Amino acid sequence: MAPLPEPVGSAGAPPALDKMAIVNLLARRFGYRRFLELSTPTTGLRFDRLDRQQLTEALRIEYGREATGSRRRGGSEQPADWSTDGLDIAAPLAALDAAAGAIDIALVDPFHTYDQSLRDIEAVWRRLRPGGALVVHDCLPGHPALVSPNYVDGAWCGETYRAFVDITRALADPFVTVDVDYGCGVIARPGQAARDEGLAGVLATVRRGGHADTRYARYLEARWSRLADDGRRFRFFRRHRRRLANVIGGAAFIRLLAAASARPIPVSPAGGRSTGSVR
Repeated sequence: MAPLPEPVGSAGAPPALDKMAIVNLLARRFGYRRFLELSTPTTGLRFDRLDRQQLTEALRIEYGREATGSRRRGGSEQPADWSTDGLDIAAPLAALDAAAGAIDIALVDPFHTYDQSLRDIEAVWRRLRPGGALVVHDCLPGHPALVSPNYVDGAWCGETYRAFVDITRALADPFVTVDVDYGCGVIARPGQAARDEGLAGVLATVRRGGHADTRYARYLEARWSRLADDGRRFRFFRRHRRRLANVIGGAAFIRLLAAASARPIPVSPAGGRSTGSVR
């Protein structure tokens, strides 16, 4: 397979790796075609950078126009197939289910409260086809000012990092967090073959401790489950993020994909949504 091209920035700038560049890299490497973005008027913001030659079916759900003040300012400038003013996404998801089959790859850039983040990640994960990929933005906030549990009109990562840790603890699926663009979590939904040669097989080789059954991992699990104070939780996460979030650098992530002997998954059929729930 030809070497994977590195993402390039603007003229004269160093290579850029952000959430949508990761989506495009994964799509080209694993043959993904059907893409979904779930975001708000103040998140996402990279839909125009999607590789439409590779991702030939691109869908977007936008919610939270009232909570983010977008409705008062005249609405969002981002295109959306389905949108809602409130935080409830049941109706857009029902419309998605009626219109499209299972998703190959998705980007979740949620309203960054804990509850909305957890709900969005789980809802999209359940709609991935076997062999698919889920990218989650804002999983490695670098400063306490970014992690308010309540909406901030400006730079805000909220508690998406916490939801990502909790859901990857609950899932058995391989995952990493790429240390670029405030942290881009990547979860692979394993394929149906006993030996997974797709993204799940690749991510399973990244063993930085994660949730492995070691004494240190059990210590992290016990401490994380007991932390109730927001400030203490974030400080604990900062100290142990390499293990809790299975962190990998951007250059290492590109090399990992370039070296992978990947077999593209089949193009999505017209129907047949994958079902499941967090285990």
